[in-house]
Amino acid sequence: MVLNTTGFANASNLTGFVDIINYANVATGYIVGDTLLIGVFVVTFLALKNYPTERAFTTASFLTFLSAVMLSILGLAGEKQIILSTIAFLAATFMMYYNSRGQG
Repeated sequence: MVLNTTGFANASNLTGFVDIINYANVATGYIVGDTLLIGVFVVTFLALKNYPTERAFTTASFLTFLSAVMLSILGLAGEKQIILSTIAFLAATFMMYYNSRGQG
């Protein structure tokens, strides 16, 4: 029997996608969850860029918030990611509201 002297999970006991992502998350110091959320934001923002910037930013922030909640339920993201995505969503919502009031 080989003793696991690292802080990582047993790589031979990976049974699904969530296990693989969780193992990668632990092995990289919990950077994978952050990278997934940044990827969700960037892809969504660029996909919605044909709309006004405020609306694209707000929608991307909202979908990133939902993704952060789902990743948190799976144990791949922490409270920090939920708080940051909530702040980004609220800031985008206020920015969109403030800009729409000036138009008339």
